[in-house]
Amino acid sequence: ETFEFDKVENGTFDVDEINVTGDYVYAIVPDGDNFTVVNTEPQVSSSRDLRTTVVVDDQEASDEAPVLIDAKEQKSVVKTVVDKIAYEGLTKGATYEVTGVLNEVSEGKVVKEIAKATEDKVAETEDGVWEMIFENVTLEKGKTYVVFEKAINKAPDAEEGDEAAHENPNAVSQTIVVTGVEDSEEEPKDPVISTSVSKESKEIEAEKNQIVIDTVSYVNLIPGKTYMVTGTLMDKATGGDIAAEYSCEIVRFTPETPNGSVDVKFTLDASKLAGKKLVVFEKLLDENGEQVVDSKDKPVVHEDINDEAQTFLVKEGVKEVFEDPTKPTSTSTRVKDSEVNPTPKKDSAVYQPATYGKSSSQTGDESPMAIAMMMMLMAAMAAGGIEVRRRRKGN
Repeated sequence: ETFEFDKVENGTFDVDEINVTGDYVYAIVPDGDNFTVVNTEPQVSSSRDLRTTVVVDDQEASDEAPVLIDAKEQKSVVKTVVDKIAYEGLTKGATYEVTGVLNEVSEGKVVKEIAKATEDKVAETEDGVWEMIFENVTLEKGKTYVVFEKAINKAPDAEEGDEAAHENPNAVSQTIVVTGVEDSEEEPKDPVISTSVSKESKEIEAEKNQIVIDTVSYVNLIPGKTYMVTGTLMDKATGGDIAAEYSCEIVRFTPETPNGSVDVKFTLDASKLAGKKLVVFEKLLDENGEQVVDSKDKPVVHEDINDEAQTFLVKEGVKEVFEDPTKPTSTSTRVKDSEVNPTPKKDSAVYQPATYGKSSSQTGDESPMAIAMMMMLMAAMAAGGIEVRRRRKGN
């Protein structure tokens, strides 16, 4: 900034430091090895300043981010714009004529004036805040707007230069940007989601704290717009919500492209769900948690009880065997043949060891019928031998 001092001799100095106190400006300049304070007469204070911050629909701009308005499919929106004006160094108790102008800007230059308002406001203190309101302003999609403000002390005896302004077309805190879906000859495509349980989650244990990851794929979403997805777990057999405790995270995301995917995590107690097939249902919400609908007003969901991609299995648990001590076991203990078929006494009519579990075609099979036939054959052969001997003696 430039200051003029009427008591400075010897021309221009390089100012090392400037101090401002009320309406006094002190300049400290080098003078050899010493410093000299020059001009302590009252001057117009350089500390008078305005800083403005624009607010629309409770969304307040900052030095880093403007107000963003989503016009969706509309060409324009009608809004009330509030400009917060922070002032510094004004005359306490003085009345200022405050003028605010809402301008359309492009590439850092003012294109045209959109709205203007002028009000008288009192500076209750040297530093404070005023508000300027622009009602029912039409803001067009794809346009950028900036608020300018100026305050002038109009009192007849006001000190010359008792005014301040903030008129910067590049000031982010004063800026409004209107976005939305660009017009197209084609009808906008409806958003669609589909889901697929991850490979690792296709089978889970029948235990507590089981994790299931479901990948939700989306198409035709609006880039830059915020969405949320969440889901429920269904019992495939009943078609209803599962009878168990579980939680599902709500995933909030802002897609950079129309198509993509996000992962949703479920945590559930599967200790009582052994052997059941469960199905994941998912739905798409807007940034306020409201259900997103398509052009036919149908909810954008993926809820197909027969979709295998959405289905996972709770594995069977290990079954415990409770034995009745009053009954003989029939599990893995082997029972001896002699215990099932006790050995008959030596004087039994026919004694043969019992044989079980062998096919009749196996080598060494000795059924009673086979033994009897063998004995009869042997007896016949013996009788034949005796007959041959007799015939030889006769000869």
